[in-house]
Amino acid sequence: MPYVKTDWKDRAVERPRTYNLQQNPDGTVTLIPAPGTVYEPGTPVSAGNMNKIEQGIATAQATADAAVPKTGGTMTGPLSVPSTLTIRKENDTGEGGQIQMDGSNGNPLWIIDVYNDELRIMQNWENRVRIRPDDMFFKGARVWNAINDGSGSGLDADTLDGLHSVDFVLSRGIWQTNGRDFAAHGKRALVAFNTADGNYLSINFNRDFANGVNVGGPLTADGNRVWDASMLRVNNGVLEYNNGGVWTPVGGIKGVQRGYTSVNFGTNNASRYHDISISAVNPAKAQLNLLTSASYVGVVGNPTIDLHNVSIRLISATTIRVEWTLPVNRTPGGDDLRPISWEVIESY
Repeated sequence: MPYVKTDWKDRAVERPRTYNLQQNPDGTVTLIPAPGTVYEPGTPVSAGNMNKIEQGIATAQATADAAVPKTGGTMTGPLSVPSTLTIRKENDTGEGGQIQMDGSNGNPLWIIDVYNDELRIMQNWENRVRIRPDDMFFKGARVWNAINDGSGSGLDADTLDGLHSVDFVLSRGIWQTNGRDFAAHGKRALVAFNTADGNYLSINFNRDFANGVNVGGPLTADGNRVWDASMLRVNNGVLEYNNGGVWTPVGGIKGVQRGYTSVNFGTNNASRYHDISISAVNPAKAQLNLLTSASYVGVVGNPTIDLHNVSIRLISATTIRVEWTLPVNRTPGGDDLRPISWEVIESY
């Protein structure tokens, strides 16, 4: 039971150490306290309060005698935490301190101790891990690390029986390699040629795999993606590329427009041009051809005249302009309608 302190209080009165004198019949005198007003009765100094102090001192002394000083000391028995942890002192057989962590059945499940300068971690007293100043073991087998690896250690991670990995032919399942050829099913999938042989890597050497090479996912060359069927296709004879999900033709003829119209080449047409409306095209990718031209041979009043020049051009995405010049000996006046045929070829 924990010790409960007593809250001691001083007695406080109006007239301390003041008494009334009373004469007794037998000649004695009795002093009767006359404190006046009592402000605080105080804590009595009684046998109960004093014995409580004595018991507290005795209990504290017994606890101190059974404890290991905070500054250190020698244990004479095990220090136990019920059903969980036991710490034992060093004994005379070379065993150092020991920590036991008990299992649910009451038997030690895990033990950590020091024996002959070796830290041991055991399960049911069977060694699991042993640690020495310069070595470590797990279930009796040495744990290899960067310190104990190397020549003379019993293990050399760089060589096997003094041979490097390039000195061996790998045969694991269907795969084999001899340092230059990487083969599967007896067929050379990869062949690396040195500088003297051309300094290149051959995939599916000699076409050993008759059906070719299948690459899952995009294929790149020098960081650039190699175009494949997901990016290029031939649609109705037109090569198309995948432009963000939209198949767009690459080159080729997008469309052809042809027409026939009559143009007044007479002098009454003072503007000397004739405009023809067409469906919209991209002028930068359109070719315009004049399929027929006109001449002024045998015109009434001008039986012998020269040919004149006729040209056509795109003046906008939707307009063809026909233009011409009159012969120098052309007599002014009159109309002269002549046929004109044309075509516009637009490419992608």
